[in-house]
Amino acid sequence: VLILPYSQIGTRTVLWNNNPFMQAWARMGAAQGRMASTLIPLGDLLDVTQAQDDPALRYDKMLLDTMVRRYEATEAIILIAEKKPDQSLSVSMYSTQSAIPAFIKTIDIAAKPGLPENTLYEDAVREVQAALRQDWKQKTEIDPTQLATLKARARFENVQEWIRIKRAVEGVSGVNSVKVQGLKPKEAIIRIEYLGGEQRLMPAFSQAGIILNAPYQPNQYNAQLQGDRIYDIRLGTVGRY
Repeated sequence: VLILPYSQIGTRTVLWNNNPFMQAWARMGAAQGRMASTLIPLGDLLDVTQAQDDPALRYDKMLLDTMVRRYEATEAIILIAEKKPDQSLSVSMYSTQSAIPAFIKTIDIAAKPGLPENTLYEDAVREVQAALRQDWKQKTEIDPTQLATLKARARFENVQEWIRIKRAVEGVSGVNSVKVQGLKPKEAIIRIEYLGGEQRLMPAFSQAGIILNAPYQPNQYNAQLQGDRIYDIRLGTVGRY
């Protein structure tokens, strides 16, 4: 998950410059390595053009999806941290899976008198991580009555790598079947049938070390595939949660 941690400064939201919340995520990441299945953007020129400072919730969906794919994430979550008059911190979480942000929840972090402000923001990072882990557990609970499918494009250098990818997908909890719909020397289109819904499948793939990038609309495949969203799939690091 790509985290976009904004700070509310007066009436404006800030992402890239003088942002104590972004700085807290960076410190925690440096201390703990890559934190679970979350990462923050580097803040390079591409990032700045794809995610604006203000307003945080008025993003360009196409640009944001490009950013998500570039970071090999499955989605982006916007966080807006606002300091309250009593020195507590309120963090609002939003999903960006559609063109309009969807509110998830608000997390309140109590002030700690006598401790530096950095501590408050670092506590907020921990609370968000805990909320995401809980959400992941709920999403991975399989509903045996909910059967769905998705299409993915696997790219590989040789037959052995293709076999490893296919076997890894077949081994994910909840996956019923993997059917090959198109095969080229270094690319395959597969149809994955699974239980529990897409929200359950994404974290299950991450746990199995499979990276499923944000989907795109195909325009170079045959008519059978037209109109379907296709994910890019590849092997990554096992067990980042």
